[in-house]
Amino acid sequence: MKKFFTIFLLAAMLPVTGCEPLKKGYGLENPEQYSHAYIAIAYGGLKSYKIIAPGTVSIPLYANYSGVLSLEEDLKVELYANLELVSEYNEKNYSNYPAIPENCFTITDNLLTIPSGMSLSSTPAMVNFLTDEFSDDKEYLLPVQIRVMGTDSVTPAKDLGTLYIGIICLAEEIQIRTESLPEYEISPEVNW
Repeated sequence: MKKFFTIFLLAAMLPVTGCEPLKKGYGLENPEQYSHAYIAIAYGGLKSYKIIAPGTVSIPLYANYSGVLSLEEDLKVELYANLELVSEYNEKNYSNYPAIPENCFTITDNLLTIPSGMSLSSTPAMVNFLTDEFSDDKEYLLPVQIRVMGTDSVTPAKDLGTLYIGIICLAEEIQIRTESLPEYEISPEVNW
């Protein structure tokens, strides 16, 4: 009985003396250095799309936040095209993409808000490709970057702060041929 009482007494004292409370930032000396904004779809490198003319084709892009600290206030970010990065991309990847002509795209709703306590922007920015403006079937490159606004404690992520979109506009529509498909008749009779 004395052994049971000793174990019970030690177990009761454990929550009082056993652990320190978790510190904000997990005890890291500078937790802000781990706070980044990024474009999640940028993971894995170049994203290629084939679009068909005519019309406008839109791709939604969300901004994301990661870090050891929760956002205590809304985070404002901007997504913007940076065509100057095309030559750098080509050199680094031994490729020869031309920059997309500026009249072939727009980025709308590009000022985004990541609400406090969240990790994803509440709405997306839209990259709109104006297919009527493309002049050939060439694949173009569009670098889209993220810029953090109003704070120095969150920075763009090194590897995910730029999204590279490869885009080709096909002038002709793809038509699915259906005339060679057999016609089937559904009968209510079932033979088991």
